[in-house]
Amino acid sequence: MEESFVEALSLLLADKEKLLVHCRELSNVLTDCSEEGNRLKELDQETEVAAEIILRIVNENATRAPDQEDYQKRYDAQVERFEALQKEFEEPESAI
Repeated sequence: MEESFVEALSLLLADKEKLLVHCRELSNVLTDCSEEGNRLKELDQETEVAAEIILRIVNENATRAPDQEDYQKRYDAQVERFEALQKEFEEPESAI
């Protein structure tokens, strides 16, 4: 039994460089969060744009008095978009 263990260990240690390379590659794959980070940056930019559009709609309503039904539809659509982006932004952030 001891002889078999020593033989198996010797085989593993003979390929230890290969084993270390595979372990490093696996570690890199498991800890790579660049895709999630890129998506968070994208969501942050989209959220900023949605917030700017909401502000523009509100300012337009305050200065021009557009049709209130049209204003409300545009405002509600942008708020819904903003909230959806914000929710998506918060979900992956907690996973990182």
